[in-house]
Amino acid sequence: AYLEISNWHINAYVCHRDGRQVVSASTKEFPIARHLYKTSDVAAAENIGRVLAQRCHAAGIKRLTVDRILTKERSKKTVAFITAFRRNGITLNEPRQNYKIIQ
Repeated sequence: AYLEISNWHINAYVCHRDGRQVVSASTKEFPIARHLYKTSDVAAAENIGRVLAQRCHAAGIKRLTVDRILTKERSKKTVAFITAFRRNGITLNEPRQNYKIIQ
């Protein structure tokens, strides 16, 4: 999951391992922006997290690995985004996999 915060908009998207964008949400989308007072505040970040989580569910995505940049920045907007994502049922870390060594 990637989160981009600028002074005017908030963009969030989920990419596949090969780099293709699978699901996205942005305050640039009119159906989202028309319900927001500002397109770059904490409430906007929380709503983008909620919308992206709903779109992930619709696409069949239940677990994600969070980008390093997202976890380093602990601003109020980032925390609101992560909290909304988790509240809507998306697990943000993939489970460990045990690999058997075959000789």
